[in-house]
Amino acid sequence: MTEVKRGDVLTPNKIHPFQRLLSKLRHMNEEIAGELIRAPQRLLNRKRKVEISPSQVRLLKQLIEKHLSQTKMKKLTEVESNILIEIRRESAKHNRNNVTRTKAYLVFYRRNPEIHWAFLAHMVSRNGGWNMTDLKGELLPHLLSNKELNHFFSFLERCNWLIFQDAYPQLLLYEESKKQNIPLFHLLPHLNISVFMRAVWEWYWTVRNPKVVTFALITNEQNYIESRVVKNSFYLEKVLNTIAFKTQSMLSMNHVVFPFRTQQQVRLAGVIVKHFAELKERIMIGKKLYSILFEIDQIKNRIEAWAVKTPHTASRADYWPQLFSDLRHDIHMPKYEPHLNGCKLHDQASPLYSPRLQDAWRDVHNFDPPGLYEWCKNSDIVDQVIENVEITKFDVTEECCMALNRIELAIVLKEPIIDK
Repeated sequence: MTEVKRGDVLTPNKIHPFQRLLSKLRHMNEEIAGELIRAPQRLLNRKRKVEISPSQVRLLKQLIEKHLSQTKMKKLTEVESNILIEIRRESAKHNRNNVTRTKAYLVFYRRNPEIHWAFLAHMVSRNGGWNMTDLKGELLPHLLSNKELNHFFSFLERCNWLIFQDAYPQLLLYEESKKQNIPLFHLLPHLNISVFMRAVWEWYWTVRNPKVVTFALITNEQNYIESRVVKNSFYLEKVLNTIAFKTQSMLSMNHVVFPFRTQQQVRLAGVIVKHFAELKERIMIGKKLYSILFEIDQIKNRIEAWAVKTPHTASRADYWPQLFSDLRHDIHMPKYEPHLNGCKLHDQASPLYSPRLQDAWRDVHNFDPPGLYEWCKNSDIVDQVIENVEITKFDVTEECCMALNRIELAIVLKEPIIDK
């Protein structure tokens, strides 16, 4: 293969091998998708409505306005205080790192399968872990400096930690309400939970609409991290406004994927995230991911079966061991040689290194407290919550392979995302 150095003019002679590679990717044989995959994708071409009546919408809005107007919290009984102590203890125990959070979501979902958000959170949290270990894996260290890798990890970990410490206590309080057969959501303000979610949980206790409560939790958690992370001046400067972050979006390198097994292989359902910094985009992505998980039975059941069977280590070898390994093979290579040919390894190529979280990053301690901030200002937010999204495609297996090949291409051409 012709070596291309920085500053070289990309003549047809030098670029030709990569043109051939990308051409192969574009014309990848779709037969591997199989009829099982193509049939469900056709079903997604129509928009599914959120089943909620006008009277239920009015009730939810009334509850939000009611709680927004209340500023005083009632004094706790001893029993209530003990419930909150236990919830805080359990939440802190599982909020150590991405692996413990991800497992906690799944364990809760299997106890309470009516709370769809818990399984959605489990699968999205898996992706958060894969993104974290990518920073210490085979590819990204060739493109980012150590300082930049640390900033990106801090950003991912902060988001993961914040969402868990806000959402998991809500889940535990719901579970305690089930055990006692009485709603205990008046305790949510003592956990610094938005009045929006207090209203939603009270509404859900009566209406039992899993899709609306999931959309509400998606909306709440994305608003929760908006001011605390996404609009935070440090993360804006060090992550979101960097050329590296924007280039990843431009190259479609940011995927949220849900592995599922067909007869022959593990394929990936999911979406591409192109505008993470935009609140509406993140909420829309969350809704799309929910639709993939819970509105196509063939996929949902297969994703859940894979998740239950596969412990989360945060290595991408969890789902594609034919391409990734949590053991490093090419330790002393003088220059980077591409491993991939489309969705397969080159002959004699070793798998891409994808470490487990415990081998990549230490647990983070002494996080700054999240701070008190009520994002919900009025009940108009309900109209946004119940807006649905349209899905026309969910299998992103080939797109993910192409993204990996693009990263390898960037490394070989010695055109880093940003200068070190």
